[in-house]
Amino acid sequence: MFGADVAIIEHHLPGWTLTLFRLAGVFMLTPVLGQQTIPRQIKALLLVVMTMAVYPSLAASGMPTGHWMANLQEGGMTIPSAAAAIGNELINGMVIGYALLIPIAGMQLAGHMIDQQLGLGLAQIYNPEFNTEAGIGEQFLYLTGLAIFITFGGLEIVFGIVRQSFGVIPLGDSIDPARVGEMAVGLLGLMMQVGVRIAAPLLCLILLETLAMGFVARTMPQLNILSIGFALRILVGGTLVAVTLGSCGDVYTEAMRTVLRTLSGFFACG
Repeated sequence: MFGADVAIIEHHLPGWTLTLFRLAGVFMLTPVLGQQTIPRQIKALLLVVMTMAVYPSLAASGMPTGHWMANLQEGGMTIPSAAAAIGNELINGMVIGYALLIPIAGMQLAGHMIDQQLGLGLAQIYNPEFNTEAGIGEQFLYLTGLAIFITFGGLEIVFGIVRQSFGVIPLGDSIDPARVGEMAVGLLGLMMQVGVRIAAPLLCLILLETLAMGFVARTMPQLNILSIGFALRILVGGTLVAVTLGSCGDVYTEAMRTVLRTLSGFFACG
């Protein structure tokens, strides 16, 4: 009886391990799951729990396995080839996490441009997520993006996409680098689009404010335009950000839907 149990564990252990590492790749970059502020022990526990939830459905549905997995089950896999299979799974998961990180990166890009235009580039605060300093607007829009991601049901969708990926990319196999590169370039373009669309209203308003201050400086040279213009720029810019915050959420949600469609198509056509 004990020997039969050991045989069952040995049969499923390779597949369970590779599933664990694919999910680990997702956990590295996906918003919320990849937060540096979450204790590592909590992440590890959540990773094991999710693997225990995902792998039985894979085994029950008879998901196809790649040649790495077949070799391991037949006892012919060496340590280098096992390391290559684990590396493939990490990369597979990181591709998913990278795609889901793009909309929030676009929000951060918009916040960085806003900080530069409002003169807040020097008002840096520590961002524990990236272990670096970030501007006030950049940090605000980043946290806004995280909140929208959670409200959007992003975590549930992430695990749905991961589950779907096993049907296209068998355990232990790797994604076609050409397709990954094509998707990465497209998503980088999406990140730039999100950043510009969110920051564009404020950039246009700051341009008009700068032109107006220039006319005032020429007509009323006795005024200290530098001090007045700086305070006015922050007041006007902050008000505009508050007014357009709803549209920022719409842009982010639209970008997230685009990313999800891209991933679904990526893992649907193999």
